Amino acid sequence: MCVSCLNHTDGEPLRRCSGFWVDWDEDKKTGLVLTTAWLIRTKDSPDSGEEYAPRADVTVHLLNGTSAKGDLVYYQPHYDIAFLNIEVDQPIKLPSFCEEGVKFAEDVFRLGRDNSLNLRITYARAEYQNPNMYRRYHNVHFRSPDGHGDDNEYDNGGLAIDLKEKVVGMVNLPKRFWSFIPSSILFNCLDSWKKYRRG
Repeated sequence: MCVSCLNHTDGEPLRRCSGFWVDWDEDKKTGLVLTTAWLIRTKDSPDSGEEYAPRADVTVHLLNGTSAKGDLVYYQPHYDIAFLNIEVDQPIKLPSFCEEGVKFAEDVFRLGRDNSLNLRITYARAEYQNPNMYRRYHNVHFRSPDGHGDDNEYDNGGLAIDLKEKVVGMVNLPKRFWSFIPSSILFNCLDSWKKYRRG
């Protein structure tokens, strides 16, 4: 799935990235999409002074050729995640997550959608690095075997999967650091949001 954000003031595209389903409510016929908070970021800053537009109009482009309004229900700048609620008229297939966590040098694939919703797949290996002042300490990094990365920004917010097609994380900042947020952190954020959203 591809997620596109339109600026709420003038209708111009602000950012475009990928996202994926993490929950389905049969009664309400709504799905929950996980993507990057970068989608609604209006100002980048290396010293954590980023600015966000939580009321931006978000359009979600689905693989069946339709579009739907995405309602931002939560975003977390520190972990760079955002949850969008989307009305869909049919059940959706949720991905399977890897529960053990990704291992050093494990083969992984970065998945994203381009402007035409074509699937982009980039092969790499998981690598742990000490973060510098611009990186988040909880991210795992991609290392391309040939030393060259395919750094398409539309992969941001997309899936990182292992050879068993299990989700090991969400792609984060592919153009700058080739990194992803591990699925264990995504699980914790999703569980916390579900626990406290009504209370």
